[in-house]
Amino acid sequence: MNILVFLIPAESGEKISYAITVLLTFAVYLSVYSDKIPPLSLPIPIFSVSLLIKLSSSCLIAFCCIIISKISHYGYDRRVPLRLQQFVACFRRNRKVGGLTKKPSKKEKDYEINCVTDVIDRETSSLSQEVNLQENLSPMEVGWKDVARLLDRLCLGLFTVSATVETVLSLMLILMR
Repeated sequence: MNILVFLIPAESGEKISYAITVLLTFAVYLSVYSDKIPPLSLPIPIFSVSLLIKLSSSCLIAFCCIIISKISHYGYDRRVPLRLQQFVACFRRNRKVGGLTKKPSKKEKDYEINCVTDVIDRETSSLSQEVNLQENLSPMEVGWKDVARLLDRLCLGLFTVSATVETVLSLMLILMR
C-alpha cells in the first residue's frame, strides 16, 4: 500500500499525509510485534528484519514524497535546468503506440488551445499571468510539474521492484527454515 502514494497527484494535498500515515502504521506494528517476541531471541527472526526493511523503505518513500511535492509546487519563475529538461523530454518522446511514436493530431492540438483560452477567460488576472508564463515555455522546455510526474513514475517503478524483491526473498528465507 505504501507505493500507491506515487499515484496520488501532488496537487491534491494528500500525498504527504498518506505517506506519513503508512510510515506510522509500520512503526506502530513493529513496536507491537517487538513486544511479543523474546528480548534475546537468537537468531533474529526474519519477519523482524523484513518489518525493519519495510519501515526503512517507508521512511524513504515519505522523504521522496516530500521532495516531489516541493518540486511540483515550484513556480514558473524558477527555470528547470537544461539537463533535467532533456531527461524529462526523453521520457516524454518515447511514448510508443503499436511500435510507432504517437504524435498529437490536429484535433488534439486545437482542443488544447481552446481549453487554454477558456481557462484564461475564466481565471483572474493573477492566474492568467501564471498561464502566460507557462505559454512562454518553448515546446522542448518542461515545467516543474512535468518533472514531478516523471519522478512519481520513476519512484513507483523503483519501489515496486524493491518491495517485490524484498518480499520474495523474505518468503524464501522463511520457507527454507
